[in-house]
Amino acid sequence: MRGNVRIWSTASAFLWSACLFAGCANSTGTEPATTTDTASNTGTTTSTTSSAGGSNDSTASSSSVGTMTNVSTQTETGQQTATGASSSAASSAASSTAAAAWNNPTPATATAKFPFPQNRKGTFCTYPSSAVPVATLNARVSEAFTQWKQYLVSSTGAPSGTMRVVDPQGPPASRTTSEGIGYGMLITVYMNDKTTFDSIWGYAKAHFDGHQLMNWEIDSGGGTLGSGSATDADEDMAWALLMADKQWGGYSSPAQALIGAMSSSGEVSSSNFPNIGDNSPNAQNYYPDYFSPAYYSAFGFTGLISVGYSRFNQLKNATTNLLPDEVNGLQQFAYDACRIPWRIGMDFCFTGSSSAQAFLGPMATYFVGQGVAGMVLPMLLTGGPATGSSPTAAISGPAGVAAMVSAANQSFIDAAFNKAYQNSLALQSGTLNYFGASLGLIAMLVESGNFFDYSNPPQ
Repeated sequence: MRGNVRIWSTASAFLWSACLFAGCANSTGTEPATTTDTASNTGTTTSTTSSAGGSNDSTASSSSVGTMTNVSTQTETGQQTATGASSSAASSAASSTAAAAWNNPTPATATAKFPFPQNRKGTFCTYPSSAVPVATLNARVSEAFTQWKQYLVSSTGAPSGTMRVVDPQGPPASRTTSEGIGYGMLITVYMNDKTTFDSIWGYAKAHFDGHQLMNWEIDSGGGTLGSGSATDADEDMAWALLMADKQWGGYSSPAQALIGAMSSSGEVSSSNFPNIGDNSPNAQNYYPDYFSPAYYSAFGFTGLISVGYSRFNQLKNATTNLLPDEVNGLQQFAYDACRIPWRIGMDFCFTGSSSAQAFLGPMATYFVGQGVAGMVLPMLLTGGPATGSSPTAAISGPAGVAAMVSAANQSFIDAAFNKAYQNSLALQSGTLNYFGASLGLIAMLVESGNFFDYSNPPQ
């Protein structure tokens, strides 16, 4: 997404963290006054704020989602469920805890082929060690999902029968981005929460543009702030629909329609690096993190895989393999480029791609050298000390996925999973926001063997 950088006051961030544990997410909040926004936006928008880009986790506070009404409730046993939504993910996790083990997936049911948890180890990647038992992995993923849904998924400001993933901070506060919708669809299909998945997908369709792709930024009342699509979001939605078809059935047609719209609009093709969106064909400024090779064979864009890796080899830093947020833009590894380790890590875990392995090696070495405590944003491309001050799951999560390329990184993989869990639950002040919580949870799903290609599942 089109990047923006925000710096929130630490005091406001601490208040949001306290609010999380006090259960005050429905209160009317005030946007923190101390902000610095630098934004880049390409394509046609109706907003003076910038972009659909990665959101800054930096000591992240929230305006408590304004007057947003949470759609979750708490049962007497403390198990959170969303109103009208499936609780199958949580219940299946609880029922399988005693027998939790690698490659001992929850059996298929009449309604789901891959109920959570699955804990399938692929052939190529290295997964958390026995220092983080499988039962612990599942419990922490389930807890992070419960919190994510409670605080960041809402029907307020959404058309009837739909729900949206809320970005409490924005700016503007309580917006929804197509990026967030894509993350929400990925998370809910892999957690086997069909009701929430359908509600989030319904929101996307309610905000399609003329190409039948979602407008990238919607305000809290449903108005379009940023017109035109964002390619990374559409890629994630299309993959989620393909996985939903394998999980529940009945999603092949919308998946193929979305992939067709991505192609016909010029977002993605087999011969060109992904564009920013459907209103920015062949833009000079583009985002390397939009390259998601794990998806392209299923999309029919196989030629793009070699094109993208070739471009990465031209753009990467020779020592660290870090890439900038934006080509011809700000040359730092921050809140857009932080998604690259996850996207390339998926390709290696799913396919064993030699290109992915070669790319991830130096990057993972750099991350391991910095240590999990050094996973802050932004980072220098040159491999010097990190310049940022934001300890965020937006990088500790994806860095952990990158580290899965080698067993030599085992201790870092374990620590990265635990760090993403802590940050996703805001156990450190100021780390919970939509962006970090979502990316952290996705990384935890990958690392715990619960995020894989359903069309070729590890056995």
